[in-house]
Amino acid sequence: MARAVGALDADLALGCRPGCGSLAALTDDVTRRWVAQAHSARGATVALFRYGLTRRLLWVTLAATWLVLAALLAVTFDETYGLVSRALGAVVYATLTTAAVLVVVVVLSALANWRMMRQRLVPGTTWEVTATDESMDMCGPLAVRVCLPYQGIATVRLVGDWVLMRQQGSPMTSVWPRELIPDEALARMSVGGGR
Repeated sequence: MARAVGALDADLALGCRPGCGSLAALTDDVTRRWVAQAHSARGATVALFRYGLTRRLLWVTLAATWLVLAALLAVTFDETYGLVSRALGAVVYATLTTAAVLVVVVVLSALANWRMMRQRLVPGTTWEVTATDESMDMCGPLAVRVCLPYQGIATVRLVGDWVLMRQQGSPMTSVWPRELIPDEALARMSVGGGR
């Protein structure tokens, strides 16, 4: 699906503002266009979900929550119960409570991501990426063209058919179709800053 486009006219036809420079001089090998399909929102949501479950912060937070709950429950159980009963009860209640918190957080996150992806990946929405030696000129569903230097990427992950990127200084992870990102650009992202 890669093809060259002609500078400002193509930008405006896509609803994008001009970005890092003219696209007219670029070849077919560096500009890629992708159109969202009916299943695209689901695929992006699943990729975000899978990525979220691999985040160390989630599991450290859950472990800390479990430890605090277990300790609080162990010391607040009635003295009429023996030490072993209080300890086992604390472990069971802390585990159930932490599991319930995990389920609520995962479900709410998945629903929020699903809603966001359905809004951004409406079937027929066009996304475009132009890769150069130094950066990628990206135009996504919000119709804003962004020039992203490879050095500005803090993390990059491949999850199925999607590339998840986080820019330096940003807490947000953006999701892009893998089909749009050339292998060379992905390699530059990994070397340039993303891990």
